[in-house]
Amino acid sequence: GCCNEGDLPTPESMTEPAPSIDPRFVHRERQPGLDFLRAFAIVVVVIYHTGMFGFALPFRWHRFGWVGVDLFFVLSGYLIGGQLIARLARGGEIGFGRFYSRRALRILPAYIVVLAIYFLLPSWREFSEISPLWKFLISVQNINLRGGTAFSHAWSLAVEDQFYLLLPLLLVFGRWRPRAGCIVPVAVILAGLAVRALLGWQRPR
Repeated sequence: GCCNEGDLPTPESMTEPAPSIDPRFVHRERQPGLDFLRAFAIVVVVIYHTGMFGFALPFRWHRFGWVGVDLFFVLSGYLIGGQLIARLARGGEIGFGRFYSRRALRILPAYIVVLAIYFLLPSWREFSEISPLWKFLISVQNINLRGGTAFSHAWSLAVEDQFYLLLPLLLVFGRWRPRAGCIVPVAVILAGLAVRALLGWQRPR
């Protein structure tokens, strides 16, 4: 579901971009560098999971697979967020219905099928224990996540869903209240760093 560039109005329906907006968001030029990053992220994540299943790399290099997930998050923020910001910078509006429906159609069909398999065919699970169904349905399984449970890797999709849900709302709010639009993202970043530091202190490696 991440890094799709065709979810917002076509270039023909847009006026010329503001000088501060990257023109590539308007003209939708394919960026080979981003394609390379996507491929690299996929390879790194696959290597990480093969290491978990007994095909470890020398010196346990596979343990750096989290880099691939972080890359996907950054690409989603850059592409989707950049398009939304460019739209607002030109005085346009975010079509919430269209944006959310396209996000849902890209993510939910495959996700619901996999989720049904996990809950209807428990013998197929990688672990017998699994988080409650409601946490998967409302995409909050990343909260209070426990390792060693089935389909726990869906936490990254939960983060992505929360990003897609909140980002347009935050951008519109920031347009109405510019000062708050700057304060809120900074507060979120600082809070995330604080939580990560706290967790690292509680569970030193």
